[in-house]
Amino acid sequence: MPSIGWSSIGGVLAGAALAACTAATGGSAGGGGSAASGAAGAGGVAGSAAGGGAAGAAASGTGGSGGVLLDAGGGTGGGGVPDGAECQEIAETAENVYRPIDIIWALDTSDSMVNELTAVEANLNGFYNYIAGMNARVVVVAKPGSPNGGNLFNPDPGICIDPPLATGVCPGGSKPPNYQHVETSVGSNNALEKLLQAYPTYKPTLREESIKYFAVVTDDDSDLSAAAFTAGVAALEPGSPMFADWRFFGIFCTGSCGVLLACADTGDVYKQLVAQTGTIAGDLCGGNQAGFQTVFTQLAQTVVSSKKLACEWEIPPPPAGETFDRARVNVTFTPQGGATTDIYYVDSPAKCGAGGWYYDDPTTPTKILVCPETCTTLQAVPDAKLDILFGCDTRVVPE
Repeated sequence: MPSIGWSSIGGVLAGAALAACTAATGGSAGGGGSAASGAAGAGGVAGSAAGGGAAGAAASGTGGSGGVLLDAGGGTGGGGVPDGAECQEIAETAENVYRPIDIIWALDTSDSMVNELTAVEANLNGFYNYIAGMNARVVVVAKPGSPNGGNLFNPDPGICIDPPLATGVCPGGSKPPNYQHVETSVGSNNALEKLLQAYPTYKPTLREESIKYFAVVTDDDSDLSAAAFTAGVAALEPGSPMFADWRFFGIFCTGSCGVLLACADTGDVYKQLVAQTGTIAGDLCGGNQAGFQTVFTQLAQTVVSSKKLACEWEIPPPPAGETFDRARVNVTFTPQGGATTDIYYVDSPAKCGAGGWYYDDPTTPTKILVCPETCTTLQAVPDAKLDILFGCDTRVVPE
C-alpha cells in the first residue's frame, strides 16, 4: 500500500484533490550510492541526488512538472521515496490571510471646516464598509460634537460618526475594537503633530502586524515638515515593527481652487508625504463640490489595492481518526493562471537564506510560514494560491 501523510486514509479532506507522487526516473540514488540524473520535464527540476531523495516536486515520469525551486538554487530533494515506490498526496488549498489595515484620521475641526466635517460624517461609514473585509480598524482624532456646532458668527464644529461604525453619541463615540474616537481638537496646521501626540491614546487599537495609514482632512497646510513627521513616526516605536509599513493619504487642497473660501492653503507637506509613500490625494476643493463621496471611494480603492498576504497559513486538521505527520508535508505556490512551483522546507527562520517555508513550532506545528524572501515574492502576485500537500516526504532546501 502506498505511504501517506496521515496514519491511514479513513476519509478525504473536503475539496481535496488526490494526486499520485512518483519519484522521477533516475532522480534518486540509494543510500550511499552514486549520484544519478534524470532529465527535467516542463517546469521540472532535473532529478539529481546523491544518497538523497527524489528531486523537485512530486512528479511522475522523467523529471515531471512543477518542480521548480522557488527561492533557492539546486535541485536535490531532502526526502523523497525510493525508485519505483509511490506515495500519495492530498492537496488542501490554504486560505489566504491578508495583513490587517489600521487607518488613523486627523480631522481639522477649525471654524472653516463645517462643510468638510459634514461630508466626512456622511461618508466614513461607506468608506469603512468598502474596506471592512480586509480586517480594518479606524481611528479618528478630532473634537467631538456636531459639524454645525456653535452659530453662524461663532462656529464651533466637531464630528460624531454614526452607527454602525461608531456609537453615534459624542462624547463617547468609540466602538471597540474597530473604531476609536480620540476626542481632541485639531487645528488648521497641526494635524500631523496631533497624529504623533495622540499615539499613546490610540496605540491599543492598532495591530503590530497591520499596514498603517495616516490620513488628514484639512483645508490648510502643515506646520510640521514631511521629514519631521517621518522621523516622528520612526520615534514612536523604535526597534519595533509597529510602523515598518505605513503610508499617508488624505483630503486636502492639492492646488489652486476656484471655490470661494474652500481652501486656506495648498497642502504642500501632505503632497510630499503622499508622493513619499506612493498613495493618492483627494482634492478638498473638488471634493466639496461632489460631497466627498468620490474622493472617499478613491481612497478606499487605494487601501484595497495595497492588500498584502500575511505569509502564514493555518494547517488544516486531519480527518477524524487520522494523525498528522509533520515529516510528510510539502508546499506549492500557484500564481493565477500560472504554473505550480515548489516551496522548499527549512528547519527554522534562521535557515531561510534564499527562501523556503517552516513551521511555527517544529514539534507541534499549527501554522506554515514562509521566509521573508519568499513572502516578498508571494505578496507581489495578486491572488496567489498556496497548496499544502500531505503524503510525501518533505522536500527540503539543499544545503
